[in-house]
Amino acid sequence: MYQQIAVINDYAGVGRVAANVNVPILSAAQFEVAVLPTLLLSNQVGFNSFYTREMEEDFDVFLNHWKTLDLDFEACLTGYFAATAQIDSVIQFVENSKKEFPVIVDPIMGEDGELYPGFTEEFVAHMRNLIVHADIVMPNVTEACRIAQIDYSEEFTEKELEEVAQKILSMGAKNVILTGIRLNTKEYADQIGFFLKRQGEPGCLIMHKYYETAYAGTGDLAFSIISSFYLRGKDLKSSIERCAHYMVKTFEATALKSRSELGIHFESLIPEFAVEVDQWMNRSLTS
Repeated sequence: MYQQIAVINDYAGVGRVAANVNVPILSAAQFEVAVLPTLLLSNQVGFNSFYTREMEEDFDVFLNHWKTLDLDFEACLTGYFAATAQIDSVIQFVENSKKEFPVIVDPIMGEDGELYPGFTEEFVAHMRNLIVHADIVMPNVTEACRIAQIDYSEEFTEKELEEVAQKILSMGAKNVILTGIRLNTKEYADQIGFFLKRQGEPGCLIMHKYYETAYAGTGDLAFSIISSFYLRGKDLKSSIERCAHYMVKTFEATALKSRSELGIHFESLIPEFAVEVDQWMNRSLTS
């Protein structure tokens, strides 16, 4: 069983995003989580104002100090990087580790066809180098197109999604999960979800009800749930299906709350999620 996991992501003092979502979900799945911040924020960026503190050389200082502690990481999850140098350091960390472990990458770089401010094609190139090591890479369509060097479209067909995902697989990733998928068809008019593509297998859609309101932290929640189930030994397609179940429950709970800038209200799903993971672990041990 996987136990100690490294999570490399930004950390906001206020708001359900990034490591603030990763840690409680992974902890509910009974992992010991070690967090390496890539950027510190007073609050998530959906507020009218926020303050940040760059890690700069501290990122490598922290990472190098971890190496002296004889930690036994069984997996590494990466999210937002504040600089290309951080990506390079993580690649070196993975390559120089005493043993191989799963690397799961959320290549946070952009949305709606555009890179986020401050991100460049050079940054995308460094992200491609990390994807070489990925067991799973989970880009949205914008990020997937940048990685695959394919023109972005808001109306990809299922066949075109397959081509985008296959291009990323050809770079070395073992599995690709495209997120935030909307299809312009009658069948999926009110649906959103995931497109899973594994090496040597046709891709498949896993969809769930679409909600008009966007909430910060949605992608972080999906990333954490899928990673938890996968690292606990559940088949990847089944992991995504269970994630879809929890995403619907969480959206419905969040719609009853106020202050959307605080992010998606995932706390209410934790008891059910923790019980399900525990039951799955017990079945796995006795089978």
